Amino acid sequence: MTTIIRRKRRTVYTVLRVECRMRTAYRTGGFDRPYVGEDFLGVPVAVFSNHADALTCRDQFQTEAESQVDPFHFECDSSAVYENLRVVIERLGLAAPQTQSQKGREFTNWRGWWEENVATLTESQRVQIIAALRLPAFYRVVETTMEF
Repeated sequence: MTTIIRRKRRTVYTVLRVECRMRTAYRTGGFDRPYVGEDFLGVPVAVFSNHADALTCRDQFQTEAESQVDPFHFECDSSAVYENLRVVIERLGLAAPQTQSQKGREFTNWRGWWEENVATLTESQRVQIIAALRLPAFYRVVETTMEF
C-alpha cells in the first residue's frame, strides 16, 4: 500500500534586506557610489504569515538603516529632489547650503552640509530631510508560498 503525503501550502511574507552594489557615477567625478535596485535579490531577515506584520517589520528595519547611513552617499538622478530638499530644510528653519561655482559649473555641497549639521539635527529634522531625499528601500516584502 502506498501512502500519499499531501503537503500543505501556505502564503508567507518574507522581509528581504536588498543588496547594495557599487557602480561608477561618472557625473559625480567617476567615484563609485552605492546603488540599490529593485532588480537585486535580497537576504531574508524575517518571515511572517501576516502581510501587515511583515510591512511593520520592514518599516522598522528601514528606519533603523536610514538612521545609520549618510544619505548623500547614494546617487540621486533628479535635480527636483534637491530643489525639494532645499525647501524642506528652509521650512525646518535651517540654513541650506549655498550654491558654489567651480570650473564654470555650479554645484551645492550637500554632503558637506550634512556632515556639518547632522550632529545638531533633531530626530524629526533628520527624518524629514531623509524623506525628502527619497532614499532607496533597503528592505522589501515579498509574498511567496511555502510547503510544509
